Amino acid sequence: MMACCGPCMCETKHSICLHCKQGAICDIAEVSSSSGRDAGSKNLVLGTSDSVAKWRQLDEKVNQYPGHRDFKAIGSGGEDFKQTIVRAVEDVVGPVKEDRVVQRPSSQGKFISITLKDVKVHNPDQVLAVYEAMRRDKRLRYYL
Repeated sequence: MMACCGPCMCETKHSICLHCKQGAICDIAEVSSSSGRDAGSKNLVLGTSDSVAKWRQLDEKVNQYPGHRDFKAIGSGGEDFKQTIVRAVEDVVGPVKEDRVVQRPSSQGKFISITLKDVKVHNPDQVLAVYEAMRRDKRLRYYL
């Protein structure tokens, strides 16, 4: 994780100062734009030939391990899809409490999003392994 220059001085007392937060956003934009993406986007799409290396580069700057993160999968399939995604995450990181799993249908009811909140991960390899496990389900459309 990038070194923070000090505690945030605003009233909300962010865990990372706004100057360093802006630096992280710039790093994300730089990595994102290098794959022909909009530099204003804060998303990095995994799946290109060099995306894992770029993800690791970015991850090293903005994350700390062990740590907690959310995983989200969007796809079709209802309850069965939910169970498959939860199992994919648990196969990598161990049991996830049921109250940390949030299911939400899309506005048209065509898709469902499954979010596993505050999941403890010990290293970046676990994060990538979770994404790989989720991608095995052919109903998956997007993951974050």
